[in-house]
Amino acid sequence: MGQFVSLSIVQLYTIASETFRKMDIGLEIVEWLVGPGKDFFVRKLSEIGERYLYESRPLFKGELPAGILPRIPNRTMSVGASYLNPVVYTEWWKMQPVSVETWFDGVRINGKRIIFEPAVEGSKRKIKGEKLLPRFKGRKVVGANLLDFLMTNLRANPQCYEIMEVENPSFPGSKCRPDFYFWDTRYTQGEKLWVRYMWYQVGGQDEDWEWREGVKCLDEDFDCNDLILLLEE
Repeated sequence: MGQFVSLSIVQLYTIASETFRKMDIGLEIVEWLVGPGKDFFVRKLSEIGERYLYESRPLFKGELPAGILPRIPNRTMSVGASYLNPVVYTEWWKMQPVSVETWFDGVRINGKRIIFEPAVEGSKRKIKGEKLLPRFKGRKVVGANLLDFLMTNLRANPQCYEIMEVENPSFPGSKCRPDFYFWDTRYTQGEKLWVRYMWYQVGGQDEDWEWREGVKCLDEDFDCNDLILLLEE
């Protein structure tokens, strides 16, 4: 441990020396840091410490309990959505309970970070959801259990999801908020398959930003705004 700390101090000294050398600043800065610049120096060290704490530990911790199926969407999400039934469950998502942690860079499931893959690349392209099924078969896509968890525990939604922007397929050259799809849980209505998603938008009387959820049929078009959630390999 002592050797590691000593090595780290040497590395910090090297970084500081190189930075000051490029700025043509000598050791006289040390006198300034402990004198007139002390308050500024302490404030910046505090900011570094706060940033370290923010990035080095989870901001929220929770657990998905075992044996709970994803919720059935209600009628307000789509015409006839109250008749949807959950189907198609991959094996990895059955391995519950699983831990859910929110970090500065996103959500982690059992320690693995969630990543996103757009349905298509490019704002002018579209693809039917049914044609996406072979592409994600056998991959660790995330299920609607997590959607239910995030909508119930809104504090678990990381800020980086709220401010994320992608290409706007309706207005090429501009940006918009994405739709996050929980592909692992699919629902049936007759012979059609549906998936659930969530998005962040302005709403309500006070025009506050809020998380909302919906369902989409796989016979509809998917575009670059539609992000499928997967576990990082």
